[in-house]
Amino acid sequence: MLAAHPEGDAAGADLLAEVESLLDRRERLLDSLGEVYLQLTSQVVEREGAWRDQASLAGEFRTLLDRNLVWMPSHAPLGLGSVLAWPREVAALLASEEWRALPGAAGAALAGHPVLLLALGLALLLWWRYLGALRTRLLELGPRRCGWTQYRFHMALQALLIHLLLVLPAPSLLVGAAALLRGLPGAGTLAPALAESLHHLGVLLLCALFLLRVMSPEGFAAQHLRWDAGGLRAASDRLRLALPVVLSLAFFVRFLRELEDAADGASASRVAAIALALVMTALAVALLRAGRGITAGSVLARYDRIADRGGYFLFFAVAALPLLDVVLEIQGFHFTANALAERMLPSLLLLGVARLVLDTGLLGLV
Repeated sequence: MLAAHPEGDAAGADLLAEVESLLDRRERLLDSLGEVYLQLTSQVVEREGAWRDQASLAGEFRTLLDRNLVWMPSHAPLGLGSVLAWPREVAALLASEEWRALPGAAGAALAGHPVLLLALGLALLLWWRYLGALRTRLLELGPRRCGWTQYRFHMALQALLIHLLLVLPAPSLLVGAAALLRGLPGAGTLAPALAESLHHLGVLLLCALFLLRVMSPEGFAAQHLRWDAGGLRAASDRLRLALPVVLSLAFFVRFLRELEDAADGASASRVAAIALALVMTALAVALLRAGRGITAGSVLARYDRIADRGGYFLFFAVAALPLLDVVLEIQGFHFTANALAERMLPSLLLLGVARLVLDTGLLGLV
């Protein structure tokens, strides 16, 4: 028994040495795997940076092409076959996006910004709380209430500001949703396309609601400038009837264009852009007919006859732009048509705002 102890000690020492060797190998293996993981992580980061640089360069190159090829044909001409194939192209373009991931990502983004949601809710509550006071103040600012002897130019500016505050919530919600979607992870190209489209829609909706508010019976045009009530009513009725169609088409066209930029080469938005241009032409003609002589009976009629004629000439020129856009799109001048289409509806709306600003300035000189 005593003689067996040295052999047992030797076996234990061998086993311990083997275990230590295995542990050393395991440690070296873990160190090697850690180095490989760090190398792979750095490569992923480098490739992501390279991808972002390439995407930025591609965007700059696309902008360069848009700017320099604006007067050159860039697409095949449209025909009846393109119109018939349009529903299939739109369905394929929409089906290629990750729609299922969007609600979950949007919900996670909303849950991650509680302070922003609380601030938005408080702003809406304040707007609702002072809505009646704003409307009352708007009526008090009119010269028919206070009289022309007590009327001052700053009252016109206050009235315009109140008009803007009254229509601000809905466009602000659209712009806020666009800002939230713009930084949304995990939604692919769908979230950025929706963000740009909602932002575009919010700006157009703000201008349109502002004009409708100004053209209302208690609005600035009737109460302060004394524009013709019948002409204002006819123009606002036509504008209110056409706005849902125009804004929906504008949103859809912008959304398709954003998806096409990501899809790199699709052309589903061209037919929709032609439909929008035709609707814009009909709206411009209707507004021109309804607004004929709308300022003839105003207190500023004798001061701005030249401006009135010039404004109608500009409005008629902008009204002819949609037809030019249709011709260019059909002939394949897509970049030119795109540049015109992005400026058509804002130009029509801004012309009305510019006329109000001009008359407001003249009102201060009376």
